[in-house]
Amino acid sequence: MECVLYIFVIGLLNFGLGYCLAFWTGAARPRPRWQPPIVEAIHMPAPEQAVWDADPIVEPPPEETSEETAEPAAEEPEPPEELDLETLIDSIATRSTRLRKLAAKLHKGRVDDFQTTGWRFVAELQEICTPYLRQLERLTESGTEVGTLNDEIEGLTLVLFAQLETTLGNLQHMDFNGDLAGVKSRLLGEIERLLSGGDDLRAALEALAEAEPVEEAAA
Repeated sequence: MECVLYIFVIGLLNFGLGYCLAFWTGAARPRPRWQPPIVEAIHMPAPEQAVWDADPIVEPPPEETSEETAEPAAEEPEPPEELDLETLIDSIATRSTRLRKLAAKLHKGRVDDFQTTGWRFVAELQEICTPYLRQLERLTESGTEVGTLNDEIEGLTLVLFAQLETTLGNLQHMDFNGDLAGVKSRLLGEIERLLSGGDDLRAALEALAEAEPVEEAAA
């Protein structure tokens, strides 16, 4: 037991002596912590902007506009249709022929397909009635080359003029989602009334044209 204690004391003394010797020589001192090296930032000079030798772009000066050039040019009016008896008679006859052809196509058309094809008949009838109405309006305002209209022709003109206005108004309210057979019947009725009025007016104008040479010869 004494031997073991003796050995332990000797070892403890050796350990203490070695530690003191290492501390004295600096081997046991704590080493400073490693830090990364500090590198100063390198400031690079900014690149010089390239200078082009091309000529600068010169914008053209704004064009001077006056009130006359700024306003759009007005369209030239169409030359008025001559209101001589022969022209009127031929015009009414041509439109009556177109109306009869349209009525024939209406009669042949199927009612089942009228929901998709009915507007074509309406558009064609409008195309016939609109210039027809303008011509009769000029006729009532200016008369013909032989002078003012007589009472019979003036009355027939006003009747046909009113019928054209009525027909154009009715065409705006055609309903192709309901009774298609009724719509087809109304269109045929409008055409028949226009044909009746046109035939009466054309007959009166033809009578006036036939009487004109007789009056000139008598004079």
